[in-house]
Amino acid sequence: MASNTSTPNGSAVTELDVAEWPGTNMLGVSMNRVDFALGGTNPTHIHPHATEIGIIMKGELLVGIIGSLDSGNKLYSKVLHAGETFLVPRGLMHFQFNVGKTEASMVVSFNSQNPGIVFVPLTVFGSNPPIPTPVLTKVQRVDAGVVELLKSKFTGGSYWCSMYILKQKHRRLSQYLNQIISCVHAKEQPTSKLALIGREREAMDR
Repeated sequence: MASNTSTPNGSAVTELDVAEWPGTNMLGVSMNRVDFALGGTNPTHIHPHATEIGIIMKGELLVGIIGSLDSGNKLYSKVLHAGETFLVPRGLMHFQFNVGKTEASMVVSFNSQNPGIVFVPLTVFGSNPPIPTPVLTKVQRVDAGVVELLKSKFTGGSYWCSMYILKQKHRRLSQYLNQIISCVHAKEQPTSKLALIGREREAMDR
């Protein structure tokens, strides 16, 4: 069943990794399903811990991969149709964009139970605390007004960013509970581990 794609990006990700499926722990595998509305996009992002391989299940998607500086930041892109596949090497920036006339979907898998994700726009313009505007005006080569406008789109007050943060909190809490359960099953006395979890839980709630 397709997820709700009524989001600012026009896409929705259903994750199946160690947080949602503890049985994948230490097995080095996880999967995502991504659904796209008309014109929807999975914005530029990086998976720092895993290589990604995907298959288009429905529709037409423009898949883009940006090479490293050594490649001259070359963009490798192609429109893929249902049944076609793609591969993204670990750590390379990439995106998908629905260029078809219908909704689209894809399924991707990773060679890690926790591939990690870094959304480039959110990281640059929605960091906490924020990157100083003078730094971004110099780096992005635009004036302060443009930087502040972009920051306003990716701060904690935006719908997309708020939903992402809530989802990350849920994932981290699930991981903490799994750690506690594993200690109980092993009949350990996880005093130091629980203390660390408590400190991280307090930081998460701030």
